[in-house]
Amino acid sequence: MNVDVEAARSILACAAEIEITVDGEPLALESPIGIQDWSGSPTFVCAPESPLALAGLHGSQVSLNVSSALSEDDTLLLAGHLRHLAVDNCACCESDRALIAVDLSHVLLLRSCASTPIDVADFCDPMLQLNTGYLRRTEQHLNESHGDHLRVAVARLTGRSVRTIGAAQVCALTPTGVDVQWITDDGAHAAALVFGRAARNADELGELLRRALHAEIC
Repeated sequence: MNVDVEAARSILACAAEIEITVDGEPLALESPIGIQDWSGSPTFVCAPESPLALAGLHGSQVSLNVSSALSEDDTLLLAGHLRHLAVDNCACCESDRALIAVDLSHVLLLRSCASTPIDVADFCDPMLQLNTGYLRRTEQHLNESHGDHLRVAVARLTGRSVRTIGAAQVCALTPTGVDVQWITDDGAHAAALVFGRAARNADELGELLRRALHAEIC
């Protein structure tokens, strides 16, 4: 696996800050908004009536400056065209969300004052879907949006009442398993859950997490 390409995908999957220019003009990103690594294609999640969603309907040119949440020294520069994918909803959200993808034409990785052009086809390699950044972002999502589900999972795992589980969180996630920590009146505990097989992509990882932890995890 090319280390630079994996690092670039990890920045996209676990971004700290994003600066976006649409048709040559800076665009202020409204809150709430998010970005996903959709098989190498940067995909924004935003309100259907937002300026970004409208720009996606018009196929506007876009450039992105993406800083990494994993390393302060890493930045990703992307360029391409916006494309409106769909309007979606999710059990974790209270309203509809527009999905706006970027069809990439250029990828540039900046690391420790060095710039490395990344081939777009390499960047979009499906084998890189479960990159370090994606796994970290998935951990964060589980802990921020599925805390109650994790408590239920731990209760089932330990044979205890959910009421006795003060809190539970995922502390590590890999394609082959998930580590969980929890707190009860008698202290802190941890367990490593090994999947029956290794996940090959995001869909398989989600299915394995639902089997290992809770059916309503998304």
